[in-house]
Amino acid sequence: MKQQAEILHRVVRDLGSIPVGRLLALPVRLPRALRAFFASALDRETAREAIGQSLVSREERFLEIARDQVFDNPKSPYLPLFRHVGCELSDLRANVERHGLEVTLSRLAQEGVYLSADEFKGKCPVVRGQLCLEVSPSSFESRRPALGLPTESSGSSNRPIRSLSSLAWLGAESPTTALFLAAHRLEEHAHAAVDVILPGGAGMLFLLMVAKAGIAPEKWFCRAAHAGWAEQLYQASIARQVIRGARRYGPGFPNAESIDYSDLRPVVRWVGRRVDQGAPCCIRCVASNAVKIAKTALEMRESLSSVLFVVSGEPFTDSKRQVVESAGAQFTVQYGYTPGAVHVSRGCAQRNATDDMHVDQTTLAVVDHSRAVDGDPLGVRPLLFTTLHPAAAMLQINVENGDYAVLERRQCGCALGEAGLDLHIHHVRSFEKFTCQGMNYAFTDLFDLVENRLPRRFGGGPGDYQLVEEGREGGEVLLVLRVDPGLGDLDHGAVLRELVDGLSASSRTQRFMARIWQEAGILTVRREPPQISERGKVLPLLVKGEFPAKAADQN
Repeated sequence: MKQQAEILHRVVRDLGSIPVGRLLALPVRLPRALRAFFASALDRETAREAIGQSLVSREERFLEIARDQVFDNPKSPYLPLFRHVGCELSDLRANVERHGLEVTLSRLAQEGVYLSADEFKGKCPVVRGQLCLEVSPSSFESRRPALGLPTESSGSSNRPIRSLSSLAWLGAESPTTALFLAAHRLEEHAHAAVDVILPGGAGMLFLLMVAKAGIAPEKWFCRAAHAGWAEQLYQASIARQVIRGARRYGPGFPNAESIDYSDLRPVVRWVGRRVDQGAPCCIRCVASNAVKIAKTALEMRESLSSVLFVVSGEPFTDSKRQVVESAGAQFTVQYGYTPGAVHVSRGCAQRNATDDMHVDQTTLAVVDHSRAVDGDPLGVRPLLFTTLHPAAAMLQINVENGDYAVLERRQCGCALGEAGLDLHIHHVRSFEKFTCQGMNYAFTDLFDLVENRLPRRFGGGPGDYQLVEEGREGGEVLLVLRVDPGLGDLDHGAVLRELVDGLSASSRTQRFMARIWQEAGILTVRREPPQISERGKVLPLLVKGEFPAKAADQN
């Protein structure tokens, strides 16, 4: 008994903000939740009908959620924001009925009813005029939390945020995923995921939705997350329950097969076996792993002409696309974010851009913010997200997630568009910000710098360069350009000059900052492999470790 208590204590400590009661409830209630999740299969027509019904009811669902979780909840952090701008529930209803949901949300954002990414994460207070609120991620959890699987943000530039993704929310997203599979003719493919086990688990969640569409996924290549031993035991036990439940109530589910992201030959070999058996393959993974699998196939002289990658987790840039297509593979893109494992959009089958996707309007409303990103000379406007289903792990009303993109409505002719999902999103990017010498620097496309500009000059490609922001004693920051040693001999001085020129490209202000940093010795080049995240991402900007208080306040 004492040993069990110690294990539970360690799990609670490792999983951070997730309440202990919900951790205890998950193993007990998960089998029943999985049975409910698989109670009804989703073929193409059923998914289409479900999407149509959800689109009709989305505005009324938003108003009901606002009534229940905001205006009838004195503890809601959104309530002071609405009252600060003089908006009561009756005013909100009248505006939605008169102008529509997206127009109403845009107007509310202009008046101050929104949350920046830092405010939502509790990194800074919410300040609107005389109003000042202190919040944390737990402030936005649903009043009636549904049973959920542990998920975690990537923590690339912030401390990872843990939350639960409910199976009810996953069920609400599943019709769009089922129609996405039909649009890309993936019903007859052999499905696999390359992803971590839990938390994170986007690959596992995708395989669950594939199974709900009546397709038994075949492979789950995964690497254990870096966590304490107690958390690893807990997560492994939850994964085993998911596998058993999907086999008992659904069409089947693969065991988690351990893999090292530095050696993806087992994935290529599996593709070869399935191709010999006449089956095309669909592989769900982050974009960096798709590139690695393609490079591995090229080294092994194996064709991936029967493979379609479903990529997510980071921008699928043209440089990544070129590597994947050079191995013969096809691709489509998904976009989502955490906390809460929100699947924003699925790839269009008649795309106009590399990452042209359909926004899932059944579960989300997405608008452009009226404010430009602080410090950005190009006037980039962040995306704002609003959840439209009560099973969302966290209630979000006009919440930034740190990304911007192009939003447009068009009729494309693919199955998702014909079902009524006419809002497209593409060119999704993060607005990266870092602070050096007391100056905030916003760079809207670091991927172009590390995947195109530097490789054009010095060789290599996606995954060979990475900027790392490191804390130093005294609160100073060092900006390191990591360059993979495999690129051979390079002139560090020339690389540094190209880095400065790249950071200076957007404006006179940025040129001034980059020169100041160079003179102060803040910029440096190191010959070491870029760091790979637990999910296999090679991010363009990585914040390493915790900064001293002074630097953290500036960030």
